[in-house]
Amino acid sequence: MQAQSCEGRVYLKNGIQQLYESNDRIDLPRKKKDVQVYRNFFSRQCTSDVIPFANIDSVVVWNATSKQNVRTLVPLENVGWSWLYINHPRLQVYIYASQGYSVTDMGGMKARQCNTAAAMFFIPSKTACDFYVRQTDGKLICLGDTYKKCDKSFIRELCHCVGLSQEWEKKLIGLGEHNRSSMIQRVIEVLDDKQ
Repeated sequence: MQAQSCEGRVYLKNGIQQLYESNDRIDLPRKKKDVQVYRNFFSRQCTSDVIPFANIDSVVVWNATSKQNVRTLVPLENVGWSWLYINHPRLQVYIYASQGYSVTDMGGMKARQCNTAAAMFFIPSKTACDFYVRQTDGKLICLGDTYKKCDKSFIRELCHCVGLSQEWEKKLIGLGEHNRSSMIQRVIEVLDDKQ
């Protein structure tokens, strides 16, 4: 499957930043693969280079038509390239998609599907798509499939990750929320209200 190329910036672990915009492009990374970058992408003088997975701190990408909507991809150890879905002082949520990602014309992020017909109709196919949460101590916890319904065990694990009390856990369970993304947003609202 061909990776999507878009504009972006690569942040290396040694502090160096490499910008790819205008005539330059970055292939959206996936799995635990190195990042392919291009200079003069649209000309015969196009040159390509590979930046090793282990040397990268993060990659910020955007569609050339919607530069205000940037998305951050982070190479999570033992997981692979993951989209930084939420970056809150007390909660970092990542989404790992096994087939990689694509950036829409409006700047949104989508998990790529291995079955093109399924992707056209927004039917979850065999693409593994999981939530990962980085706890305040830096530990990474897998909360499971993004497509599944929000159940009590998901809410308990999420509350445990951010240090919410059992009282808050019961209140959140009582909401009857079925969408995992919506529950994560609710937890962030609770965290913001507590500050």
